[in-house]
Amino acid sequence: MKTKRFLTAGLLVTALALPVHAQVNYPAELQGIWTTGKVNQCKKDSKAPPGQGAIILNFKGKNLTHGESDCTATNIKGSSGNYAITSKCEGEGETWKNKTTYKVEGSNLTWTQDGETMKFKKCHPMK
Repeated sequence: MKTKRFLTAGLLVTALALPVHAQVNYPAELQGIWTTGKVNQCKKDSKAPPGQGAIILNFKGKNLTHGESDCTATNIKGSSGNYAITSKCEGEGETWKNKTTYKVEGSNLTWTQDGETMKFKKCHPMK
């Protein structure tokens, strides 16, 4: 009995010592769908040639979906429309970590990652 309790306690301590990547909600200002295309369409144009369709970002709670990638926010710094966000992402059989800055000004979003900047507009609700 004593051996089992010690082993169980040891496993619990080991499990508590493992690093945990906390998941946090993306900021309220980012929630929703953003596009580089026309704001009244807000869905992938299946007829567009590869590389010529609009880029869609869909922020929902702790998750960001874009293209075939899904990301979960793990760290958020900033406020009032200016954020530096670290996310754990996966897609097409790979996993990676993103560090991205977001600047929200009304219905406009500026996304910057690895020196690349893109402009997005907030999508109109789809009916």
